[in-house]
Amino acid sequence: MSIFDLFKKKQKKKKDKQFNVGSFTLAKSLKKMIPNGQIKSDVICESDNEHCEIDVLVKYENKLFIIKVKNGFKISLKSSYSELQNEVNLLKKSTFSDPRINIITYSKDIKSIFRNKNEVYFNDLKSLVNYIK
Repeated sequence: MSIFDLFKKKQKKKKDKQFNVGSFTLAKSLKKMIPNGQIKSDVICESDNEHCEIDVLVKYENKLFIIKVKNGFKISLKSSYSELQNEVNLLKKSTFSDPRINIITYSKDIKSIFRNKNEVYFNDLKSLVNYIK
């Protein structure tokens, strides 16, 4: 399976217990603001005995993005980056591919937008969309 096949998979429904309102809402907003992109929320990746759920997966032009949606004021950015790295590794393993994937943490509760080496954090939708484009 390629990463692009994930965009063909059905997403979880709202009634599903594991449905993530934050990721669904962000994906819905991104679809409106990036109409020519492919955007999925709550994507499940499985390989061997491992699995993970990607909050939002975005394909825009020739770029891929995994977005971790964080809610609440107590956000551990270090653990968020670690979770995202694990998701990237499992996504590559489960699809037998090695594309360049940009990883982002999005939360309205982060006080400012900043970057640290490979880590990118956004607190507003417009800046996030500009970064993707």
